[in-house]
Amino acid sequence: MAIWLGFPEGLTEQNAKDKQYMLMSQANTDRVKIQAKLAKEIYETNAKFTRPKGLTNTSVELETIPAASPSDYTPSSLKGEFMFISGTEPSETSTRFSKLSSPINVNYSMNGKQVTLSWVSPGTPNAVDQTYLTNYFNEGYSIWAEDYLNKRITYNKNNIGDFGFDVYLTQGTTEKYIAWISDTTYTIDLSAYPGYDGAIIRSSYSKFKSNASEGVKLLFANNTPVTPDKIKNSDIEVRMNGLNQVIKVGDKLSELTSSAIDSIKYKSTDIKTDVTGLNVSVTNVTKDNNKTEFSKINTSAGTYKITYSVTFTYKSKSISKTFTQSILVK
Repeated sequence: MAIWLGFPEGLTEQNAKDKQYMLMSQANTDRVKIQAKLAKEIYETNAKFTRPKGLTNTSVELETIPAASPSDYTPSSLKGEFMFISGTEPSETSTRFSKLSSPINVNYSMNGKQVTLSWVSPGTPNAVDQTYLTNYFNEGYSIWAEDYLNKRITYNKNNIGDFGFDVYLTQGTTEKYIAWISDTTYTIDLSAYPGYDGAIIRSSYSKFKSNASEGVKLLFANNTPVTPDKIKNSDIEVRMNGLNQVIKVGDKLSELTSSAIDSIKYKSTDIKTDVTGLNVSVTNVTKDNNKTEFSKINTSAGTYKITYSVTFTYKSKSISKTFTQSILVK
């Protein structure tokens, strides 16, 4: 049962002048009385609701217009479960708490034991950008835009904080947190941190840390040149997105390309911008362990496995990696 109670034209300037509007407290009281009267006449005592077909329960990130799915880092307090007519559920994922982009052009300079780190900011995320938020609420919240903008600003201040960068020192795979700063340069006296020979700079908020970026790693005072004969395939780690997907029969599906490569690291140092000839290609496709073709994946239900070959060159060394993508077609 759904009840709409109020003035059809809404809170216009004239209605406000004539005091032709209803307070929320009064509307709730009247609605409950009307609903109770109708329910008593319509529903049987102890009757149970039978859920009709064609409905879907979907998780939604609260305060999104239009409704969007939560991201991997959306706080649980901002997630809600809602019912939609199948096919009308959210088709996009909210970017409010998406993983942040790493800083770029990360570099360092040494002066004795003093190391000065420097980088370029990837830009202030929309989630805390005043101009973006003002436009967002003006477009979606009508006469309540200012109230909800202030509410969001207060939430960000108390729970998110400012946008900036976390600085870590490294020793092999060991990381030591040093500081969070809003600037793009930071100087560290390494005499206070013996044995640490590198740093990681991650984009992050001052309070909310769950969606901090992967970060960029540097190695200090490593004058030993990296030559092709010293590079091993096993020393290079490649991370690829989109390896697990669920689609429906008939949905569009495209092969993964080089844009799906999230990161390439050599002994934990980011080298993605240093590789050449990056190529991603399909080498094998199976359905329920039987060989098939990529073009037939979305034609029938089943579990599909797609083998990809990722190849590139790093410092004249040819590197090859293999990934398996799993596609569940319902």
